[in-house]
Amino acid sequence: MKKTKIIALDDDPTGSQTVHGCLLLTRWDVETLKQGLEDDSPLFFVLTNTRGMDSARAAAITREVCVNLKQALAELAEVGCEPVPVMVSRSDSTLRGHYPVETDIMAAELGPFDAHFLVPAFIEAGRVTRDSTHYLLVDGEPVPVHQTEFAKDSVFGYRHS
Repeated sequence: MKKTKIIALDDDPTGSQTVHGCLLLTRWDVETLKQGLEDDSPLFFVLTNTRGMDSARAAAITREVCVNLKQALAELAEVGCEPVPVMVSRSDSTLRGHYPVETDIMAAELGPFDAHFLVPAFIEAGRVTRDSTHYLLVDGEPVPVHQTEFAKDSVFGYRHS
């Protein structure tokens, strides 16, 4: 029986910190990915940490994960195990990451996909987008993210919400 397996490529550990009961892979060699695909949980995360890299390095890492994942899926299919992958790019919810570089690589290596959803939100952390402005809930009040402490980050700072 084919089972759906959600595979989230995570560019930073904040997304994986909000879930439990699933694997968080920090390696993406074929054998490790096969373990993730065979695990009982319906999903697993691959922590790529690409947000802190330049675009070329982020693209290379994403491609490596996808190529290895394709091989892992093929090897499992040879022994009758065929999980149905649902790919998720858990990129930075404030869109400071490598979008659309990473999703373009995923589509080139694993696609084409039936749909591509852009969801600039991280609800568990109180970040939502409304009318094209990204907010952080601070003490229950929405504050445009460029007015928060995160906007002053020395590496990932920004001036717009």
